[in-house]
Amino acid sequence: RFFLITLAAYLLYIGVYWLLRHQTLWSQWIMIVLATLSGDVLNYIGNRFWVFRARTDGIMTQGVRFFVVTVFTLIVQATVFWVGTKSQLLPETVLLLALPFGRMVQNYLLHAQFTFRGARAT
Repeated sequence: RFFLITLAAYLLYIGVYWLLRHQTLWSQWIMIVLATLSGDVLNYIGNRFWVFRARTDGIMTQGVRFFVVTVFTLIVQATVFWVGTKSQLLPETVLLLALPFGRMVQNYLLHAQFTFRGARAT
């Protein structure tokens, strides 16, 4: 279930990034942050209610924890993306495709141990 939610969020991320890249003149930093945050909204809803089946109580605490994890992993991902594109170590496309999977692993571990602790992942 986690993989399906993450895949849906990843496809939304790719779609939003592609749309912004072709329809705006914004910087890569802004585009990657907006694309990532759009996927994260879907990720929170899916993880809370379908993957971890968190109870209705604690929704504010879990929401804050989710936000903290999201911001932390977003900063890591966006920084690696920026360094990778500026240093030209890897093509933008490779980074765009690979980084979200590293973030997926980070998110699962952090959400299981911090955000939705006590809830059972399925």
